[in-house]
Amino acid sequence: MARILVVNSEDESRLAIKLFLGDAYSIVEATDALDAFRVASETLPDCIIMDHALPDGDGITMARRIRTKIKGLKHVPVIICTPKESVPARQKEFADEFGFLPKPVHVGDLRAMVEKMTPASQHHPPSRGEEQ
Repeated sequence: MARILVVNSEDESRLAIKLFLGDAYSIVEATDALDAFRVASETLPDCIIMDHALPDGDGITMARRIRTKIKGLKHVPVIICTPKESVPARQKEFADEFGFLPKPVHVGDLRAMVEKMTPASQHHPPSRGEEQ
């Protein structure tokens, strides 16, 4: 089962993502940029979902740091959650590096992007009756 690191300072946001994806992915969590680096180095996630604005830094800077400093994560897929109005500019600037989703994140969009960015062999079907 693929492991996803969810980085968000808001408990409710982390819980929602865990509820939406926890049936098909193993979820590990971090609350800020420094915690994200620690958890990523301990768990070597297959994908990272990171809020752009973290209490101790920005998600893009930390995602780059994780990719360059942690062996085995150079090409880990990263999805950045950012305010809706900044998505087009971020996509244009960082299209080759990251996936972007507008906040509030919709479960169907999130699941589709995770499935697109992680290897097919690591996908697990959603639970019966899950809304997308």
